[in-house]
Amino acid sequence: MVAAGATSCESLSSLVLPNTTITSSQAVAAGGFMPPASPGRAGGSGGGGQAFAELPAFCRVAATLKPSSDSDIRVEVWLPAEGWNGKFETAAVMAPAAPNANVVAARIRRTSCLVNAP
Repeated sequence: MVAAGATSCESLSSLVLPNTTITSSQAVAAGGFMPPASPGRAGGSGGGGQAFAELPAFCRVAATLKPSSDSDIRVEVWLPAEGWNGKFETAAVMAPAAPNANVVAARIRRTSCLVNAP
């Protein structure tokens, strides 16, 4: 992975990895994350309220992994903007919705890199 401070968040979209397409990379300001609308709900955010409002700044990277011709694995990686402790943690989501806000917030505040399969 890229060493902390070695490159900007946005430049990660040009990173070339085997069997991987980086679909987006975006710097998210502290408290600036807005989850997508939850399925079945009209408008609004996907929930999370105060937990997401208290998130520190992070880099949100989305990618599609294709280790085989029939693969289409979509993941997001959230890297703390500062003070990454070098740890990776996962938050598995089986439906197209934002992961539990409290889980995400706690992991990012611990300066862990969060890996999610949306």
